[in-house]
Amino acid sequence: MDDLTNLLATWEPATSERPAFHRNVWDRIAAQEARRSGLLVWMDRLLTEITRPAVAVAAFAVAILLGSVVGEHLSMEYGTSAYLKANNPFAQARSSL
Repeated sequence: MDDLTNLLATWEPATSERPAFHRNVWDRIAAQEARRSGLLVWMDRLLTEITRPAVAVAAFAVAILLGSVVGEHLSMEYGTSAYLKANNPFAQARSSL
């Protein structure tokens, strides 16, 4: 075990990185981000904003309010009894007789 420890302590990699390696990597990443289309950038910003707690709570509240308004409108348009008739097995059985 001591030989392995000594070997690892004195080991040096055979290849070395070029001095500009890290800079070139970050330059390629920046160039790739610059080539992204406007839609992807817009979607990325939208998703980033939606995941913020205040925006998420507001979006949830708007969805609940909008769902309630649409549900109320549809219940007035079709009537509550239409839903009950559609889901009542006794009403369906009588209408088929």
